Amino acid sequence: MRAADRATRRHVQAGHCVLVATWWDPAIVDAFVIVGAEELARRGLTRGQLAAAAEQAGRYRAMAREHRIPVYSSFGAASRALLPRGAG
Repeated sequence: MRAADRATRRHVQAGHCVLVATWWDPAIVDAFVIVGAEELARRGLTRGQLAAAAEQAGRYRAMAREHRIPVYSSFGAASRALLPRGAG
């Protein structure tokens, strides 16, 4: 994950907008996208998968609060909030 952070930093420094699924350093996280349980249930996740997703979402929400990272419920919402108009 640290290697992914290095690559992310290089792209951000070059002015690129990047979407990454993993990181080590929360300082380089612009936002979390946490898909709601209702949507995950519609996608057919099992009870066990839903429970694991809820646990993971709780950890991400705690990290978001601690580091003041915004949380969005969809990639579309995150894109609208984070990307400059006309980008993407």
